[in-house]
Amino acid sequence: MSLGVSRQYLALRILVPLARKGMLGSLVLAFGRAMGETMAVLMVAGNILMLPFSWFNKGEPLPALIALELGSSIPGSIHYQALFAAGLVLILMVIAVNLGVNLLLRRLSSGVKQV
Repeated sequence: MSLGVSRQYLALRILVPLARKGMLGSLVLAFGRAMGETMAVLMVAGNILMLPFSWFNKGEPLPALIALELGSSIPGSIHYQALFAAGLVLILMVIAVNLGVNLLLRRLSSGVKQV
């Protein structure tokens, strides 16, 4: 700012490119946390076993499905195994998101100019 640039120029042209990697990292952590969240999402989503056909319909996320139905399923049954398969799908989704964003961060960090 001592060079005479405006606050907007300083924020958009200098600070944001320098902080881009940290901002994307925080988004990844937040998204991974949201994918694995159980009870908050359960209360918001409506807790219904139905595929939502609209953004405003009720639904049931995978962590809530596992948390609610694991206690009532019989160990070794197909239902029990299906719940563990749903957990595997959830883990694979989180890993895929993290790997994708790590690749994006590497590409962005190799292309960022050093100031």
